[in-house]
Amino acid sequence: MEPDRAVRSFPADTGRIPEVVRFVADRAAVAGLDPEGVKRLELAVEEAVVNVCHYAYPGEGGVVVVRVAGEPSRLTVEVEDAGRPFDPLSAPAPDLAAPIDERRVGGLGIVLIRRLMDEVR
Repeated sequence: MEPDRAVRSFPADTGRIPEVVRFVADRAAVAGLDPEGVKRLELAVEEAVVNVCHYAYPGEGGVVVVRVAGEPSRLTVEVEDAGRPFDPLSAPAPDLAAPIDERRVGGLGIVLIRRLMDEVR
């Protein structure tokens, strides 16, 4: 069976995030992902796209490309941008044991995405 594939480009604007999330959620539902899985996926995609909007294109316009491929027992979502290079997976993990007032701001989105998804690359 051929995978179900869809791709769309969106302006890298936080105001467009609901549209991005809806696109991914619709494809996930078509692929048969259970409702709890769809909710987790929505949150992970939202976090990823927020990072693109804030860090890949700070103060400037850009595009985020989202690809969704559904196969039996597997759903893959790719978020791509052509903004400032940054590999969030190579960034040091935040110290979650430190008191909250001693932690640096940010860095929790990638932790959240990793916890929500089976695999992140």
